[in-house]
Amino acid sequence: MVPPDRRAPFIFTKSDDSLWSLIPDWEEEDPEAAKLFRELRAGPSSDRTEVQRYRVVTFHPSFTYEDFVRGIRPVVDQETGRSHFRMVDGVFKQICDEAKKSPNKRYALFIDEINRANISKVFGELITLLEPDKRAVYDDNGKLKSGMTVQLPGANGSDAAEEPFGVPANLDVYGTMNTADRSIALLDIALRRRFQFQEMEPRPELLKPIGRIDVASVLRRINDRLEYLIDRDHRIGHAYLIKATNIDDLRRVFHNQIIPLLQEYFFDDFGRVALVLQSTGAQPFVMRERLLDRQLFGGTADSSVPAERFRFTVAPPEMWTEATFIGVYAQAVEEEDLPAIES
Repeated sequence: MVPPDRRAPFIFTKSDDSLWSLIPDWEEEDPEAAKLFRELRAGPSSDRTEVQRYRVVTFHPSFTYEDFVRGIRPVVDQETGRSHFRMVDGVFKQICDEAKKSPNKRYALFIDEINRANISKVFGELITLLEPDKRAVYDDNGKLKSGMTVQLPGANGSDAAEEPFGVPANLDVYGTMNTADRSIALLDIALRRRFQFQEMEPRPELLKPIGRIDVASVLRRINDRLEYLIDRDHRIGHAYLIKATNIDDLRRVFHNQIIPLLQEYFFDDFGRVALVLQSTGAQPFVMRERLLDRQLFGGTADSSVPAERFRFTVAPPEMWTEATFIGVYAQAVEEEDLPAIES
């Protein structure tokens, strides 16, 4: 007679001396247990997917609350291949649900270009839930211990009321932005109060010399000039030059990245670009050519036309020498050498 607390399949047998053992054909009797046993004996596989406790998202002007938290979106049915609309959780709701299930582990959400979206519309009620004293603290069973929750609009395919939503205390939210971006003004003041701001300044000291060129001094001088002509938020980061190992790399970075960036800063005013890249080297980054009205118009120009103008062109990169780069910082004028200003 089988004891009442035993259920099929019966893959163990008991000997006369009360020792339990597996029956010879136990794998055929319980294929599911046999499969688990083989997987356990084989150990972890090299192709298993790592558990990622973070998400990365990039904001843009079209990014909405429906993308971030929850909204109705088209979904393709894998069986029929037809599309239909249903309520779908956004990236923030997904990472919050995962963090809620493992309250003893840290989770993170990284938001790149956080100032490019309409912050008030994207975050909605999260503006309140992000505050440290409003964060939801859950136990191992997902029960709310403390914190604030709200009822999100809609439920995922269910007519029943959904559990209130809170931002878990074990979720860290990181936002990055470029302060030189013109959309910086879109960053909501209410959101500013809920984040700790840390400025990541350029670090020229990380740049290694290339030949006789002190690359760190080149970047420092360019940034000093930019801060003087515009503001400190438009300084160039060291990441542009961190991978440069020879003068050809420097030429390529300046020609393809730094000079076009300076053109954006000064709205194609090459006079200012030339001023930022001014060098004592024989070959400058930006060449200046004088244009005279008498040469162009044969002395018949209108009196309102200026007598001369200057045309700026970027010199071919192959012409930039070590002296060109060294000349950017070598022309420093010591304060004691400056002429005195009479009052």
